[in-house]
Amino acid sequence: SNTSGIVVPLAGGGWAVVWDEENLEVYATIFAADGTSSGKIHVSEGLVGNQYNVHAVADASGGFVVAMTDGAGLDGSGEGVFGQRVAPDGTLDGPVFQINEETSSSQYGPAIARLTNGTYVTTWTSETSGSAGDGNNDGIFQRLIDAPAAPGSESPTLIGMPDSVRFDEADVNAGLQLLSADQRLALADNDSADFDGGSL
Repeated sequence: SNTSGIVVPLAGGGWAVVWDEENLEVYATIFAADGTSSGKIHVSEGLVGNQYNVHAVADASGGFVVAMTDGAGLDGSGEGVFGQRVAPDGTLDGPVFQINEETSSSQYGPAIARLTNGTYVTTWTSETSGSAGDGNNDGIFQRLIDAPAAPGSESPTLIGMPDSVRFDEADVNAGLQLLSADQRLALADNDSADFDGGSL
C-alpha cells in the first residue's frame, strides 16, 4: 500500500506527487503542465531500512526537496529526519542529507517549507532523551537549511591615486617618496557606516 502522499506544485505549471510505499521507501513522480508523467523516481534510493512520513516543497529551479523520517537508525540512534533534493528532470540532486542535529532516541514527522529568501525551514518532533528533546516528553524543533550567507563588506577604495607615478631612481634609493605630491590620496568605504578613513 502507498501512504503519506503529498502534491507539490512546481514552477512552470507542473507538479510532483511524493509518497512512501508501505512505510518502507519513498518515491515521487513529476507531472508536466499537460499531465504527462516522468515515471517513478526512487527518492530514498540507496538507503537501507524504512523511510516514511514524507513532506516536500518546490525549489526555485523547478525541482523539489523531500523531507522524510528514517526508521533504520541512519543518524546513529532510532528514527532520524533526512532530506533529498530532486532536480527538475527527476534525477536525485546530490546525496541524502541529515536534518536533525540531536540524535538521541527518535526524531520524526518532518514538515518543510521554502521561505521567500530561498531558505528552507524544516520542523520535526523529537523525543526527550539525553541532550535531545525539550526536557518534557515530545517537543517540536526546527532548522534552517541553505540559509543565504550574510552579505560581505566591500573593500575600502583608494581615491585620488594618479594613473601612473614616475620616480627618479636616485630619489627612490635615497628614501621614501610621496605617491601624491598634493597629498589628496584617501580611502573610502561606501558600505560602512563607521569607517574612519583609515590611514596611508
